[in-house]
Amino acid sequence: MSRENRAKQFAPFAALKGLEEEMSGSEFNPDERRILAEDEICELNQKLCEIQPGDYVSIIHYHKQKYIETKGTVKKTDLVKRAIIVGEYNIRISDIYAVDRK
Repeated sequence: MSRENRAKQFAPFAALKGLEEEMSGSEFNPDERRILAEDEICELNQKLCEIQPGDYVSIIHYHKQKYIETKGTVKKTDLVKRAIIVGEYNIRISDIYAVDRK
């Protein structure tokens, strides 16, 4: 057996390929919560009032210290719980940053 092949025999075994690369970039950097200006709040409220069950929407909202985009059909707007149910997601109105009705 050549010296090179023998060295490969004792190389470290990586059971999960790509794990080391993923772990090196796994630092969590939370997004700062954005504060809307008064006119932006009015515009957002107007858009939220126009949403009806069955509308297809794209909502950017704050979830687990990150801003994410949720797309889907509105099932219900719950004014008591102050939430919008899009597909299987329950989005608090206070977490919504932007809404786009399609």
